[in-house]
Amino acid sequence: MIAEAHPRQREREAGGSELSGRAAAGKTARQSAAQRLGAAVVGAVLLLAAFSGAAPAAQGEDGAARANGRWISEAGFIGGYGTAPIDEGRYKTALLIAHIGMDVNRFLPGLRGHRGTLSLFLEPQFNPVLKPSAVEFGLGIGLQYAYPLTERISPYILLVTGPHYITVDTTTQADGFSFSNAIGVGFYLTLTKGVALNCGYRRRHVSNAELRQPNSGIDSDIGLLGVSFFF
Repeated sequence: MIAEAHPRQREREAGGSELSGRAAAGKTARQSAAQRLGAAVVGAVLLLAAFSGAAPAAQGEDGAARANGRWISEAGFIGGYGTAPIDEGRYKTALLIAHIGMDVNRFLPGLRGHRGTLSLFLEPQFNPVLKPSAVEFGLGIGLQYAYPLTERISPYILLVTGPHYITVDTTTQADGFSFSNAIGVGFYLTLTKGVALNCGYRRRHVSNAELRQPNSGIDSDIGLLGVSFFF
């Protein structure tokens, strides 16, 4: 009976190794699919913004005259780096964000003619996680208020929230669907007419509203640098 136990034990161990291998392969496949989907979404939005911004220039004075009626008033790209504490150490993220904004002053009688700009914006993003190896992507929806202190410098404050998806394997936060919420400050530095450097800082919280456990949340400090085009 003792001699028969060894082959059975080896079979169980082999079966367990095979299941672990399949689980790892499945997670890798999900991460690859998430990377392709996130990159495709961000690329499509950037392409749409580029065509949207280029159209008035191509149409000459008529296009410029109609620019005030455009929905999109700002299109830009922002890159950044974020870090947060998790149970396993540090969560380090490279952020790749498309920023699409709409000036809403014209819809609010109290802000018409106001020097500052209140804008509604969308931020599709695809963010490689550098440590531990993973990926995240999502869509931010937010409000931003910017005020020109000088001809070149306009500080701003913003709030942004939206659905997010993470693939990180940590005991701090369950992977999968979640929500991202952030508050940020920064400033625009005008480079040329209609083009500005965007420098900012955000404090971001990612969790899943108790949909899954664990749900301690990932709180990141994020530095951002990008370029924006204004129409």
